[in-house]
Amino acid sequence: MIDALALRIATGIKNANPEKTTSIDIMQFALIILINGFIIFFLSITVGIWTGKGIETVLFLLSFIGLRFTTGGFHLDSSTKCTIVSCIIAIGFPQLPVTASLVPIFGVLSLLLILVFAPANIEGHTRIPPRYYPLLKALACLVVASNFFIQNPTLALGFLIQSLTLLHIPERR
Repeated sequence: MIDALALRIATGIKNANPEKTTSIDIMQFALIILINGFIIFFLSITVGIWTGKGIETVLFLLSFIGLRFTTGGFHLDSSTKCTIVSCIIAIGFPQLPVTASLVPIFGVLSLLLILVFAPANIEGHTRIPPRYYPLLKALACLVVASNFFIQNPTLALGFLIQSLTLLHIPERR
């Protein structure tokens, strides 16, 4: 669904100005990312506000997405699946009550997962050369460690859930 919409838009852009636009494939890929992100943010924040967890939802999204940029993580095989699963995660987890006593536990678990598995599954999803991967790991550790001072349960939860996406899940045969 998202792929088809992005293809229609990309084709329309290409037809409007074929000489000064990039390929349809590149535009479609970029549009899929934009549409996916917009839907996730709009639906998640709307539901978060409706449930009285708007701030928590924004913090969760920022922590999850911010850490994902530096660590990578599991990717689904279609943008529609990605949107659905991301919305479920971004809407559901901020609704959970997380006590302050869990912040250091979540922080330590997140750091361990990052130290062992990050960056994960970023080849082909980024233009960052592999020689910078240790820097990405260090940056991710600093971001997570910052919450030992901030002590925000929602950030801790977002970091932990994102860190769990670093685990490799073998395909069933």
